[in-house]
Amino acid sequence: MQLEPALVYQAFSALCEMRRLTKAGYARFRNFLLYGGRNLAGEIVKIDIFQDVLTLDYHLERLSRYSVEWQPDDHHIARGGRTDSITTGIGLGNWSCGNRAKWSGL
Repeated sequence: MQLEPALVYQAFSALCEMRRLTKAGYARFRNFLLYGGRNLAGEIVKIDIFQDVLTLDYHLERLSRYSVEWQPDDHHIARGGRTDSITTGIGLGNWSCGNRAKWSGL
């Protein structure tokens, strides 16, 4: 049985990386800063990307979730935005490639 290429891509298109939060509670991922929570400064968090969703997790707790848009090559993130603010309650703005992550509302 041969699977469709789209199904195989979906099954294996996840990315998982570990990062340490800065003193201010941010994790650096590529050219972006992702907020995890100031109270977790120095802790290791997991960054997961699956299709168009990026999540930041600490142990089994979801810290934040972002929607991402991919560049045409499907390997680089073009832009994204925070879809929730589970830990902090701070609504953060959108970000895009080319600029370091600039958050509104901070």
